[in-house]
Amino acid sequence: MKILNSVEELLIEIESDKKSRSSLVSRYPARLIFLPSMNMLKDMVKTFDKLGVGKIELPDFLPHSDGWISAEDLIEIIKGLDNKKDFIILPLSEVARFYSGEDFSSLFNTISEIENKKNHRRNIDLLKYS
Repeated sequence: MKILNSVEELLIEIESDKKSRSSLVSRYPARLIFLPSMNMLKDMVKTFDKLGVGKIELPDFLPHSDGWISAEDLIEIIKGLDNKKDFIILPLSEVARFYSGEDFSSLFNTISEIENKKNHRRNIDLLKYS
Protein backbone atom coordinates (compact mmCIF):
# COMPACT_ATOMS: atom_id res chain seq x y z
CA MET A 1 0.00 0.00 0.00
CA LYS A 2 1.25 3.45 -0.89
CA ILE A 3 0.05 6.60 0.83
CA LEU A 4 -0.10 9.64 -1.41
CA ASN A 5 -1.06 13.16 -0.37
CA SER A 6 -2.61 14.66 -3.50
CA VAL A 7 -4.21 13.95 -6.85
CA GLU A 8 -0.97 15.15 -8.45
CA GLU A 9 1.07 12.54 -6.55
CA LEU A 10 -1.40 9.86 -7.62
CA LEU A 11 -1.09 10.90 -11.27
CA ILE A 12 2.70 10.72 -11.01
CA GLU A 13 2.40 7.23 -9.50
CA ILE A 14 0.02 6.09 -12.26
CA GLU A 15 2.38 7.38 -14.96
CA SER A 16 5.28 5.65 -13.25
CA ASP A 17 3.29 2.38 -13.23
CA LYS A 18 2.48 2.75 -16.92
CA LYS A 19 6.18 3.14 -17.75
CA SER A 20 7.33 0.37 -15.41
CA ARG A 21 8.78 -2.82 -16.85
CA SER A 22 7.75 -4.77 -13.74
CA SER A 23 5.53 -7.69 -14.73
CA LEU A 24 3.38 -7.25 -11.61
CA VAL A 25 2.67 -3.60 -12.34
CA SER A 26 1.84 -4.14 -15.99
CA ARG A 27 0.07 -7.48 -15.61
CA TYR A 28 -2.53 -6.58 -12.97
CA PRO A 29 -4.38 -3.38 -13.85
CA ALA A 30 -6.72 -2.89 -10.86
CA ARG A 31 -5.84 -0.17 -8.38
CA LEU A 32 -7.98 0.55 -5.33
CA ILE A 33 -7.84 4.23 -4.42
CA PHE A 34 -9.07 5.35 -1.01
CA LEU A 35 -9.68 9.07 -0.73
CA PRO A 36 -10.23 11.12 2.44
CA SER A 37 -13.04 13.32 1.13
CA MET A 38 -15.76 13.76 -1.46
CA ASN A 39 -13.99 16.92 -2.66
CA MET A 40 -10.84 14.97 -3.49
CA LEU A 41 -12.96 12.37 -5.28
CA LYS A 42 -14.57 15.12 -7.38
CA ASP A 43 -11.15 16.61 -8.18
CA MET A 44 -9.83 13.22 -9.22
CA VAL A 45 -12.82 12.50 -11.46
CA LYS A 46 -12.40 15.91 -13.17
CA THR A 47 -8.70 15.26 -13.68
CA PHE A 48 -9.30 11.76 -15.08
CA ASP A 49 -12.00 13.19 -17.37
CA LYS A 50 -9.48 15.67 -18.79
CA LEU A 51 -7.05 12.78 -19.39
CA GLY A 52 -9.68 10.83 -21.34
CA VAL A 53 -10.03 8.03 -18.80
CA GLY A 54 -13.32 6.16 -19.19
CA LYS A 55 -15.73 6.64 -16.32
CA ILE A 56 -17.98 3.80 -15.19
CA GLU A 57 -20.70 5.03 -12.87
CA LEU A 58 -22.33 2.09 -11.15
CA PRO A 59 -25.80 3.71 -10.85
CA ASP A 60 -25.96 3.52 -14.66
CA PHE A 61 -26.07 -0.28 -14.32
CA LEU A 62 -28.98 -0.48 -11.90
CA PRO A 63 -31.90 -2.45 -13.34
CA HIS A 64 -34.27 0.26 -12.01
CA SER A 65 -34.11 3.29 -9.70
CA ASP A 66 -34.17 1.24 -6.49
CA GLY A 67 -32.33 -1.76 -7.98
CA TRP A 68 -29.10 -3.33 -6.90
CA ILE A 69 -25.84 -4.57 -8.43
CA SER A 70 -24.71 -7.93 -7.10
CA ALA A 71 -21.04 -8.76 -6.64
CA GLU A 72 -21.32 -11.10 -9.64
CA ASP A 73 -22.85 -8.30 -11.76
CA LEU A 74 -20.06 -5.92 -10.74
CA ILE A 75 -17.40 -8.49 -11.58
CA GLU A 76 -18.95 -8.98 -15.03
CA ILE A 77 -19.04 -5.19 -15.59
CA ILE A 78 -15.33 -4.96 -14.75
CA LYS A 79 -14.35 -8.00 -16.81
CA GLY A 80 -16.30 -6.61 -19.77
CA LEU A 81 -14.37 -3.34 -19.94
CA ASP A 82 -12.44 -2.54 -23.12
CA ASN A 83 -8.93 -3.84 -22.54
CA LYS A 84 -7.43 -1.03 -24.61
CA LYS A 85 -8.59 1.78 -22.31
CA ASP A 86 -8.11 3.00 -18.76
CA PHE A 87 -11.19 3.30 -16.54
CA ILE A 88 -12.31 4.62 -13.21
CA ILE A 89 -15.22 2.92 -11.48
CA LEU A 90 -17.26 4.76 -8.91
CA PRO A 91 -18.73 4.75 -6.32
CA LEU A 92 -17.45 1.28 -5.49
CA SER A 93 -17.63 1.89 -1.75
CA GLU A 94 -21.30 2.75 -1.87
CA VAL A 95 -22.06 -0.63 -3.39
CA ALA A 96 -19.51 -3.01 -1.88
CA ARG A 97 -20.11 -1.97 1.72
CA PHE A 98 -23.51 -3.68 1.63
CA TYR A 99 -22.20 -7.01 0.35
CA SER A 100 -21.99 -10.01 2.66
CA GLY A 101 -18.51 -10.93 3.85
CA GLU A 102 -18.36 -13.72 1.27
CA ASP A 103 -19.46 -11.48 -1.63
CA PHE A 104 -17.11 -8.71 -0.52
CA SER A 105 -14.15 -11.10 -0.41
CA SER A 106 -15.12 -12.65 -3.74
CA LEU A 107 -15.34 -9.22 -5.38
CA PHE A 108 -11.91 -8.07 -4.23
CA ASN A 109 -10.24 -11.43 -4.84
CA THR A 110 -11.61 -11.46 -8.40
CA ILE A 111 -10.62 -7.84 -9.05
CA SER A 112 -7.09 -8.51 -7.83
CA GLU A 113 -6.81 -11.49 -10.20
CA ILE A 114 -7.82 -9.61 -13.37
CA GLU A 115 -4.90 -9.62 -15.77
CA ASN A 116 -3.96 -7.46 -18.71
CA LYS A 117 -3.64 -9.79 -21.64
CA LYS A 118 -3.46 -7.45 -24.64
CA ASN A 119 -2.62 -4.05 -23.24
CA HIS A 120 -0.01 -4.15 -20.49
CA ARG A 121 -0.39 -0.45 -19.77
CA ARG A 122 -4.11 -0.37 -18.97
CA ASN A 123 -5.39 0.66 -15.52
CA ILE A 124 -8.72 0.06 -13.82
CA ASP A 125 -9.00 2.45 -10.88
CA LEU A 126 -11.69 1.80 -8.29
CA LEU A 127 -12.41 4.90 -6.27
CA LYS A 128 -13.61 5.09 -2.68
CA TYR A 129 -13.81 7.96 -0.28
CA SER A 130 -14.06 7.68 3.50
